Amino acid sequence: MQNTEKRGKMAGAVVHTKFFDDCLKDCNINQCNSGNNCNIYSQGHDLLLYIETWNFIKNRQISLILSNYKFQEFIYNYLKEAKRNGSIYETEDVKLFIYGYISHHILDSYFHPFIMQYCEDYLPSKNKAWLHGTIETLYDSSFITEYYKEDPLKFKLYKNLQYTKVKNPNFISNINQAGIDTYNINCLGKKINIAFHSMDKYMHLYRYDPRNFKKFIGRIYDKFTSMGSETFFYTGENIEELEKYKNSENKEWVNYWSKNQEHVIKSKEGLDDLYKHALDITSRIIIDLEEVIKYSKINFNDIIDIIPNTSAITGMECGTELPFIKKKRGIRYE
Repeated sequence: MQNTEKRGKMAGAVVHTKFFDDCLKDCNINQCNSGNNCNIYSQGHDLLLYIETWNFIKNRQISLILSNYKFQEFIYNYLKEAKRNGSIYETEDVKLFIYGYISHHILDSYFHPFIMQYCEDYLPSKNKAWLHGTIETLYDSSFITEYYKEDPLKFKLYKNLQYTKVKNPNFISNINQAGIDTYNINCLGKKINIAFHSMDKYMHLYRYDPRNFKKFIGRIYDKFTSMGSETFFYTGENIEELEKYKNSENKEWVNYWSKNQEHVIKSKEGLDDLYKHALDITSRIIIDLEEVIKYSKINFNDIIDIIPNTSAITGMECGTELPFIKKKRGIRYE
């Protein structure tokens, strides 16, 4: 993998928003009490990509650590802390945040291995087209057209990501404590709180481009980098290109990260199949967690029984050492 240390990733924010909404509907959970916050909660660990441009490398490293390590343990530590202080019963957002976090992680664990069959890479590489970002943006654009009935070019995603502040002080401290207990990261709650308040502005700046001016600038920028900046912005002009990547013909593909394993993972699922598969899994997880939350105590074995310890990057068991995830001073995950 070449020159990936300074590269970034833009998530499919629209698809994740719609996916979490579908999960809550499947589980008959009313999200109206939290306003638009569920749209933000659906962004999961990618929230860390939407803040502090000057500190992007460190924040991306934290996001990648959360993506690839100790998924079950983080959920357990969050719920344990929320139960200890009672906030899980007092504030609906405390529960909905972790459900959104789970929905994002599970969907990524299905999508990313599939996308890698085309990209052969998780992050951009020098002198190589970054199909990962292109595919996610195209899929987002198709959802805007099909479900929101709007022109992707003029879709004001940032209006769906405006945060209604949660007054319960335990809400942020739950995230922070889970970050400390799981990864020895003591700034997670603070950083995610910044993301809550700034995500709409970030999306307005980096996604909304009704005149294609920013896309033009991105095209020039891409001549000198491999960031794929041009693909950050939604457009309805080339949605048909998505058909090249959806695998509607259900051709067999191999999980990129299983190729050197004893048991190679193969599948014939396409993007739409994977969406439905992940939806079934995530809905079951949320329904089972609803039962666990009713009881005063929570055991780690409860979480192990409900949640697969799957990496959002590889789609395999958490913990695979990946060359683009670096240890930083003050950040440990082992």
